[in-house]
Amino acid sequence: MINLEIQSLIQDVRNSFPDKDLQVNGNDTVGAIRRLIDRRGEPITTEDADFLERLTRKVDITKRVCVSYDAGWEKPTNLTPVSSTTLLGIAFCLTRFGNPAENDSQENLLKWANSALNALDLARTSVGINQELIERVLKFIHAHLDALLHR
Repeated sequence: MINLEIQSLIQDVRNSFPDKDLQVNGNDTVGAIRRLIDRRGEPITTEDADFLERLTRKVDITKRVCVSYDAGWEKPTNLTPVSSTTLLGIAFCLTRFGNPAENDSQENLLKWANSALNALDLARTSVGINQELIERVLKFIHAHLDALLHR
């Protein structure tokens, strides 16, 4: 998938997010995902990596990502699940937009890619999801996995 296609796909997902952070009690999941997407060309911070680790647990273990969490991203402060579009944004964040840094461990990248596929599965079960957008994201994740396996 060429870079222009990836940028277009990311922008399509990003454009469906709310324009501003939700007014929530605690950490705003949508806002955190949006900020990661907006900073996609920058190196990942320790804080970002910790957040991605928390997301993998939410997606893989609880099979649910809520709109807000406490300061440690552990307990939900609002049990409302995030939208299917936010789940697609989570999938992008977990694949690091197909552009991992040289110092990213193969183990983490594969674990995050697996969680990205799981986030996509969660999005598929959502009402009103754009199936064409899901298929575009799936194509992106498959290309990312192929690149990881040949790294």
